[in-house]
Amino acid sequence: MFRGLAYVILGWVLIATVGSLGHMMHITAVLPSTTIALLLHLGFGGRRERLSLAFGLTIALVLGYLEDLHQGGPPGVLSLTHGLTYVLVHFAARRFAVDGWRARVGAGILLCFLTDLCTWGVLSTLAGGFQLSTAGLRSGLALMPWRALETGLIVNPVWLLADTIFSRLGPGRRGLRGQLSARSSTWEPESGGDVHVE
Repeated sequence: MFRGLAYVILGWVLIATVGSLGHMMHITAVLPSTTIALLLHLGFGGRRERLSLAFGLTIALVLGYLEDLHQGGPPGVLSLTHGLTYVLVHFAARRFAVDGWRARVGAGILLCFLTDLCTWGVLSTLAGGFQLSTAGLRSGLALMPWRALETGLIVNPVWLLADTIFSRLGPGRRGLRGQLSARSSTWEPESGGDVHVE
């Protein structure tokens, strides 16, 4: 539960940070997807702590909803595509490992391109109902490779940030009560001393 909340908070902070930097640098057309990088970490980064499909899918849907709010598109589209992306990542992680920065870059590029292609397909289907511009959809299709490349380049920094955060929040860092109980359970009298109970 706490791990899932940490993913959501981190995702929200990264979305806001990248969006603010893009606004300051007057870059609005193509921005990397930090949520795709987090989904990659969610699926492949916690191989020792295998997450259930339902738990990971819930996180993916919430991250997609945050992207929906940020981008201002039809509600639910990015939640849907992020959910489908995580299902793919979840089952791929059972057969493959993403070890090393090169593998992460390649996986980020591929995953971002597939997610954007799926999003484009959903938006194209809903274009009439939501009065979406077909010219805008065509230009978005042309920008997909560049966005995928940008996402691949930020995967490793996001991965390192997530690893750092979760290592500090992991079970190895017990609270004061846990440390005191551990000490009391392993306490032994010093050698040479006798313990008398009267």
